[in-house]
Amino acid sequence: MLRTPIPLSYTRHTCRFLLVWLFVLPFTMVQTLGWGVVPATGLISMLLLGIEEIGVQIEEPFGILSLESICTRAEADVKD
Repeated sequence: MLRTPIPLSYTRHTCRFLLVWLFVLPFTMVQTLGWGVVPATGLISMLLLGIEEIGVQIEEPFGILSLESICTRAEADVKD
């Protein structure tokens, strides 16, 4: 279970739910903040979408690692 990746549909569902929640957020805060809702929503969106993207990268780190150069270097070291 440790090495089993999370199914893509779970990740998509989380992202879609987050986007809908962020879309509705300004409508719920406009009475309290007025025009301050624009920067507040922008900041909250940036933070939450960043956390979501970090979660996706942690889930499958091999997409961002340069494994080919690491393996080439390891192979060269072994041959030496």
